[in-house]
Amino acid sequence: MKLADLLETKVRGWQRQWDERDTLLYALSLGFGMDPVDPVDHRFVYEGVGLHTVPTMAVVLASTGILQKTGLSLPQVLHAGQRLAVHRPLPAQGALLADASVMSIADRGPTKGAFVELRTEARLAIDDAPLFTFDMIVLAREIGGIGSAGCPFNAAHGDPVRPADRTVTLDTRPDAALLYRLNGDRNPLHADPEVARRVGFERPILHGLCTYGMVCRALVRAGVAPESLMSLDARFSAPVYPGDRLSFDLWDEGSDIRFNCRVADRDVVVLRDGLCRRR
Repeated sequence: MKLADLLETKVRGWQRQWDERDTLLYALSLGFGMDPVDPVDHRFVYEGVGLHTVPTMAVVLASTGILQKTGLSLPQVLHAGQRLAVHRPLPAQGALLADASVMSIADRGPTKGAFVELRTEARLAIDDAPLFTFDMIVLAREIGGIGSAGCPFNAAHGDPVRPADRTVTLDTRPDAALLYRLNGDRNPLHADPEVARRVGFERPILHGLCTYGMVCRALVRAGVAPESLMSLDARFSAPVYPGDRLSFDLWDEGSDIRFNCRVADRDVVVLRDGLCRRR
């Protein structure tokens, strides 16, 4: 694979429509509604009270296939980081147009692979107004030595040194990966025990973007209005297994909230360097 060819990878004018069923399914797949009478969760899982959309639904609404189009070997790709910028609150139903491209490549050397940054920009089809932008950073282990280009997005915000101001603990469903994959990511790593064991996991793991979406669930629990979210950054540092109990440590810094996510039972941090910016 050549550096120039990778940088030329683009998707233009990709289209997607979604409705309330998609919005409800996404929220349920993150665990909203596990207590079906909880008034906080109810806003996200029942259209009769004025349906709210989880902001991170953006990452499944605009799955343009740009990663597959790069020609990278997907089994050799690790999801390393994610950033979402929300330009306006997501409606519960609508249609969008999206463009995607390779923004940067940071070569780590022949044996260490390269970080590849993929950007997706979406706009509402009805008025062509910007809706959201997200950057996905992947570690492509097979292309070390390809060379570097562009200025990679830096998600390394770090955690404050003081104790967390709040910790929100959330359970994940034992069938969370099977439910989340209905949003569009059908990678067998999240469903097939044999495939999971073949790549070194004891059983199917949860989608990293499901854990990322659960940050919104934790923030809502902490009193953050979803429509106030402007951006959400995080780095992935370890896998989550369906059924894990997740603890989100939150630090208030003015209108910003720094965060990480850990599985206390296994003493492992699974999301780090998290930063939420609010309007």
